[in-house]
Amino acid sequence: MIGIVLSIEDDSVTQVLNRIYFEDANFCQRMDEAMNGVEALKYYENLNKNPEAFDKIPEIILLDLNMPVMDGWEFLKAFNQLFPHFAERTNVFIHSSSANPIDKEKAKQPEYRIIEFFPKPLDVDNINVMKEYIAKKRLM
Repeated sequence: MIGIVLSIEDDSVTQVLNRIYFEDANFCQRMDEAMNGVEALKYYENLNKNPEAFDKIPEIILLDLNMPVMDGWEFLKAFNQLFPHFAERTNVFIHSSSANPIDKEKAKQPEYRIIEFFPKPLDVDNINVMKEYIAKKRLM
C-alpha cells in the first residue's frame, strides 16, 4: 500500500472522487489535499521545517494542471527548485482535463519528472498504473 498521496486539485468534487477511488482500491494510507500550487508549496514548507518529515513525504503527487493562483506547471518548477530533496523521492502523475497537446509534450520533458499523464476522471486503470510503478520502483 502507498503511504501518502498529495492531490493538488482546485475542484472539490474531483478531490472527493479521488479520495473515494483511492479508498475503494485500498491504494493509500492517507490522501492529503491542496487546492492549488501555492497551498502545495506551503504543505512542503511545513514538511521541510520538521526534521522527521523526510519519512512522511507523499510518495505520489496527483497534479492538476489548470488551477487558479498557481497552476501545475508553475508548481512543478518551484517544487523542483525549492525542494529537490523531496522532489527526487516523489512520483508525479498529472491528472488533468487538458486536451492541449503542448501539455502532453511538456509532460514528457525530464526536468518535470512526470511519470504519467492521466485524463480526468481518475479510473481503476490509472490507479493500477500507479500501483505497478511504485511496486517496480520499490524493487529497485
